[in-house]
This record gives sequence, C-alpha cells and structure tokens, in this order.
Amino acid sequence: MISRFTSALLVLVLAGPALAAELSVTKVRLRLNSSGQGDNSVIRMTGFFVTNPPTDVFDPANGVTVRIQDAIGLDRTVTWTPADCLTVGGKTKCLGGGQKYVFLQAKPLKGIPSAVAITMKVRKLDLAGPFDGPVTITLTETGSGVDRTGDIADCVLRVTGLACRAF
Repeated sequence: MISRFTSALLVLVLAGPALAAELSVTKVRLRLNSSGQGDNSVIRMTGFFVTNPPTDVFDPANGVTVRIQDAIGLDRTVTWTPADCLTVGGKTKCLGGGQKYVFLQAKPLKGIPSAVAITMKVRKLDLAGPFDGPVTITLTETGSGVDRTGDIADCVLRVTGLACRAF
C-alpha cells in the first residue's frame, strides 16, 4: 500500500505544473443518518495533492472550502473560515466553529515538502442517502481561489452508506 502511494505521489511530483491543481483522493466514506436518536451521519476523506512553489502554494490563511458530490444527488459544501484554521510547523488544522466533529487537517509529507496530505471528517450533516460512486471532491482555497479537484470511482455500497478506496 505504501509503495503504491509513494509511486503515485512520485508520478504527480514529476508531472510538474500540469497536474499541480489535481487532488488525488485515496479514501472516502459516506455514512447516512441511521439513528433515531441524534444524527450519526459522517463524511470522511483522505487524499493528497502536489504544489508547484513558488507560484502554487497551499495557504489556508484565508479559509478553505470542500465540496463533496456523488453520482446521484449528494452535493454538500463545508467551509472553514480563517479563524477556524491554525497552522503550526507547516501542519494546518481547521475546526469548524471549534467543533471537533467538523475537522480538516493538511500537512506536508515527509521528504516531499511540495506534497500535502489532506484528512477531513465532518459529522452531523443529516445525510439521507442513497449514495453512488464516483465521488468528486473539490478543495478550494478561499483567498486565492485555487480549486483542486479529484474523484474516486472504486466504491462499494454498504448498508450504512458508501465506501470508496483507491488501489
């Protein structure tokens, strides 16, 4: 698994600026609200992208927006304002309104500082389903307007939602 991830990352790094705005989505989980007592729906996503410094750098200082879409109707947008995000040592962590269930983390990968790993987890969106792949993720830096878009098509329907994974 790590060797596939490393080789995919190496291809993106060597491809240069043509693929700099692409987001490689490696895992997505969509869970519908199946609880009668409170909302237990969740969207989880992991991925990475490669920047091309000095013209293309990832700077969440002005906020970040993530849009999640599936093939049959899911279209949700989550926004983190500049006040929601804190960067320490190159690692950025955003909490929506200080709530731990609206979470985005971006950090440079070891050994490849131009590559940024993204992890997102958002709960309590009252997702009703049904869901179907492919799932498209758009990460937008609010200040610069740079859109990084990626999709993942290898998805499995589950009783509780949809699970997608890149192999």
